Amino acid sequence: MENNETDTLILDDLPEDDLKEIQEFNTSVLDYEEVISKLIQGWVQLSNNYDDYLNPRLRKKLVERFSSSEQDLEYEALEFFQNELSALKRAIDEATFKSDWLSVIDICDSLVIFFNLRTYWEDLEETLKIALAASQKAKNDLAEARVLNNLGHTFRLLGRAEEGINYCQRSVEIFRQIKDERGIAEALYTLGYLFRSVGQWQASIRGFEECLSLFEIFEDSVGKAGALDGLGQVYTKQGNLSQAEKVLRESLQIKEDLGNRFQVSVTCNNLGKVYIQQGNLGEAENLFRRSLAIKQEINDRQGQGVSLNELGEVCRLKGEFDRAMNFYGKSLSIKNQVSASKNSAVSDKHGKGLTYMCMGLLFKEKGDIEQAIKKWEEALEELNNYSPESKQVQQWLQQFS
Repeated sequence: MENNETDTLILDDLPEDDLKEIQEFNTSVLDYEEVISKLIQGWVQLSNNYDDYLNPRLRKKLVERFSSSEQDLEYEALEFFQNELSALKRAIDEATFKSDWLSVIDICDSLVIFFNLRTYWEDLEETLKIALAASQKAKNDLAEARVLNNLGHTFRLLGRAEEGINYCQRSVEIFRQIKDERGIAEALYTLGYLFRSVGQWQASIRGFEECLSLFEIFEDSVGKAGALDGLGQVYTKQGNLSQAEKVLRESLQIKEDLGNRFQVSVTCNNLGKVYIQQGNLGEAENLFRRSLAIKQEINDRQGQGVSLNELGEVCRLKGEFDRAMNFYGKSLSIKNQVSASKNSAVSDKHGKGLTYMCMGLLFKEKGDIEQAIKKWEEALEELNNYSPESKQVQQWLQQFS
């Protein structure tokens, strides 16, 4: 009480001009705070709107409202996020400073699809960790579970699947606690891919089958296609090619009906791998070229590296050494820097290992065992050490040592 009285006496003793200046300063601070809050909310609204344009579940519904094509809406959103990325990051910083955790979560969440499409992995991981901290500070279980799921997906793409499994299992646990069945389906879908990455086929199949049944209940075509894709990839690894072809064909049809070009390109690659194993190289090549064209159009660098590698595989199996080596070289060049960001140093290490693995097979078939061993040693340095491919390369090296 004494301090308040003292402060009042001091203010009363100030000259009138000084007192007016202090009052104007306090007013300007309040005005500034109000402006910043409005700016943050403006960016939240804009980022959420454009994120809807990138979401295949929502974009189809928006076409009629805006009398625009899905492709136009997608391009418009990609251009917005690319041009305004710095401003959105500043908005996240401002919202964090103000402890406006819900706005932090909203803006971060709106960037996830964009970062995935542009393969900005460093930005994606950083943004998700900011969102995770914000969701925990806000004690928002739903937001935390969603962020944990997205982190699991991101770690798989970064070659850290074992770490991703831990995040994703926490996500499933929280979704089950809050009885969010759609969230459970999404997290099980991610978990299926994570288990596939470490070669746990049965765990992967269980995850995909459980989420597939939930997606069918929700009549969620996007989720259903993704789960079918995951099952197709595991069946391919197991050598169950007829079943793999069946579910991937079903997935491709759904994605074509939805007009989701990015996902169409993914399934084309997966289906092409089935035809390679079946010996139908012509159909495989057609699918890989279709996938590559889409990847180039949407500037998916990692996807381009994958498609180029698979085209190299087609040429290897045809006995076309020079063409195969040319495709492998182009694939490696892209995988050395997969991010679409010019200043990013992110590389697809596991993807590089897969290409070195294929190059080793190419040299082996040519009869140059010394070069084959060299390439397999390079592959071993790049492949995720928990992956089935790493174990395969180790067996080859033991065989020829």
